[in-house]
Amino acid sequence: MGAFVNENGAIWLTRGDSYTFECEADSSLVFQSGDVLLFSLKHSRQNAAGSEYEDKNPLIAKELDYSDPTNIPIPFLPEDTEGLGFGLYKYDICVYNGTTKRTTLITPTDFHICDEVHTDGNE
Repeated sequence: MGAFVNENGAIWLTRGDSYTFECEADSSLVFQSGDVLLFSLKHSRQNAAGSEYEDKNPLIAKELDYSDPTNIPIPFLPEDTEGLGFGLYKYDICVYNGTTKRTTLITPTDFHICDEVHTDGNE
């Protein structure tokens, strides 16, 4: 399996793999009709050379299904990561209530895109 989540929520995913991670919302959070639950991935603010930079827009943005707040799937398809370089990124998950309020469920956390050894033969 080309995916792993540690106890701190850091994720490792092999570039180009399909995998569905699961997260759980805080039990005190009550979702309302019209809420949007969004997973966002950006470059880490600091790259390997120590230079700081930030993406203006997420590299990956996924609206998530929160019909069961105890089991929120975060699906990845090969095309989600195939254009990303290997290395460290950051992700977070936020709830947007209309356009006026944002609640962060998971603060920026490490997301590692790992190198693949095998290819599907199309390269």
